[in-house]
Amino acid sequence: MTLVTLAFVTFVACSSGPSSPAPIAAPTSSDASPPPLARPDAAPTALPITDEVRATIATLCTGKCNGRMAKVTVYRDARGTIARLMYSGDLRTCSHPPTSFHAPDGGETGAIGTNPTDAEDQAHRAAVVDAQLAGLTASNVLYCSDAR
Repeated sequence: MTLVTLAFVTFVACSSGPSSPAPIAAPTSSDASPPPLARPDAAPTALPITDEVRATIATLCTGKCNGRMAKVTVYRDARGTIARLMYSGDLRTCSHPPTSFHAPDGGETGAIGTNPTDAEDQAHRAAVVDAQLAGLTASNVLYCSDAR
């Protein structure tokens, strides 16, 4: 039996089953959305940002390792108030851009390196992220190329 014949026989055998799977239902507007996450990899939902915070973000975007892929993630507390800004530098501009955390007025509250070098550094990095973002939810991601 040739490979082509074998492939055809397999296709026919697999596609002629007694029943086909049920169609997948499209989501409706009444479906509940998943709760937001408070981690840097969270899927943010855009909320309004004040002009003062936009000015802070524009200033952060002129700092170290800025470039088209540098971004600022906005984190909010349970009341929806902006509580932290996380600046992530552009990997194309710097080989190891730091991630820095800032208050809404721009004051730096902490920083971590991009690539932890060992288990101790990795644990320290995770502890800093947890301390900076505890109880907060990502709400907006603004790329520096759009913030200028």
